[in-house]
Amino acid sequence: APPGMRFLRRPPARRLCSSASPPLTWERIASKDPKPGALPLLLVPGFACGIAEWTVLPRRLARTSRRDVIAFDHRGIGGSPAPAGPYSIPMLARDALAVMDSAGVDRAAVLGISMGGMVAQEMAITAPARVSGLVLGCTMHGGKEAHPPPASFFETCSGLADGEPAATDAFLRAMLPPSALEGPAGERLLAQFHASFVQQRRDAEGLRGQLAAMMRFNSTKRLGSLGDCPTLVVTGSDDVVVPPANAASIAEKVPGAELLTWPDAGHF
Repeated sequence: APPGMRFLRRPPARRLCSSASPPLTWERIASKDPKPGALPLLLVPGFACGIAEWTVLPRRLARTSRRDVIAFDHRGIGGSPAPAGPYSIPMLARDALAVMDSAGVDRAAVLGISMGGMVAQEMAITAPARVSGLVLGCTMHGGKEAHPPPASFFETCSGLADGEPAATDAFLRAMLPPSALEGPAGERLLAQFHASFVQQRRDAEGLRGQLAAMMRFNSTKRLGSLGDCPTLVVTGSDDVVVPPANAASIAEKVPGAELLTWPDAGHF
């Protein structure tokens, strides 16, 4: 594990969301000291990621925010099957809402990163009564006003779906800021990420569906409807996948949104 990071000895039991189609794997980390009235937090992962990629974050958030935290595997990731496409961000948003239903949660704060940030936007726009607040990390609103990832990154994602070994290395290198990859320590960190990443099940059909869903997403003209949803937009100054200008654009379009830029941080 990366320095200072410890993994749970006994991870929370994973459950199957039978109300979703396909049924999705999810888990709930209960707070040991819940704050009265605190709503749960739903974590929505990015492209090619699921419960495993959050590592210890759900447990830490449950402890520090004193609320239950719910995480799940997107279709085609981990324990969730991958039906034939096409996929769309609205479809993935319905998946996330179905996970909330399965967990018995009517309303939650939603934290989404990258593709998960697109899903979180869609949830808040189309089901505002279910979302109490948003944290949108390293994501974009799509459309002509967005600042797209480099074409090489989409090629890397396609290679990942096709099972190309070199694509995994390129994908993980893109997730980290250039400064984190410098020297022997950087290579050790990358090796640790790689060893963990390749243990996760990823279905080619699911990855292709997710990639197509991201490329079609556009919430630009709908973000103004989120004025009643407290929103924090977070980006890393050295994100080479989703340029930081996307975060600024989202924050400008969501009434009352707060923008936070982490210096020297990458996409992950």
